Amino acid sequence: MIFARDRNGQPIEAMRDEHGVAPPGYCPCCGKQLQARIGEVRRPHWAHESGERCDEWWEEESDWRSEWMTALKDCPLLDLQNAMEKDGVRHFYDVKDGESRAWVFRRKKLSAEHRALREQFFEKMLWVVEAKETEWVRFCSDRDMFKKHRIAKRTYRLDWQSSGFSSRWSECSMPVVFDFKSASEGEETTLWCVLRTHEEQAFALEFPR
Repeated sequence: MIFARDRNGQPIEAMRDEHGVAPPGYCPCCGKQLQARIGEVRRPHWAHESGERCDEWWEEESDWRSEWMTALKDCPLLDLQNAMEKDGVRHFYDVKDGESRAWVFRRKKLSAEHRALREQFFEKMLWVVEAKETEWVRFCSDRDMFKKHRIAKRTYRLDWQSSGFSSRWSECSMPVVFDFKSASEGEETTLWCVLRTHEEQAFALEFPR
């Protein structure tokens, strides 16, 4: 993870002082002390000493995810890489915004069971997805079609059943934000959010990154 917690529960990045010593950082989920991993290959991050995962919901760090956390770290209303407790159970989230909405960043598809468990646990949430190249290709073919059905500024009606780019996430009941930047090699920097209303209809919203 990019952010651990200090003794006061505040977020702290993996770094060393002038003496080469990293400050103590603790896991927001299990409370164990973490190890600062600071090298030349991977972005500095925190990890459990044994390499264990105290929460199976936590996804491995990636450059894409790390870049997002770094970009968002100075936003005062966002709580980054923390854990939520509910009925005595704690699970990680990537971001919680000022509306107490959890953001979960995903690269891989979840099973229907695991996806439903996360949506039930967080209740208010959105998925942020790193799109694949195949999804980018499908999006390009879909875009001209659904842009003909604009209902408001940057808001379009989407035929859910015929939409190809969102099929990998079609079972989600929460909003899904698609990030096409990597898949398009930087061509598409606009973010697209799909809001499903019922089985056949959804809305696509575009907004600046």
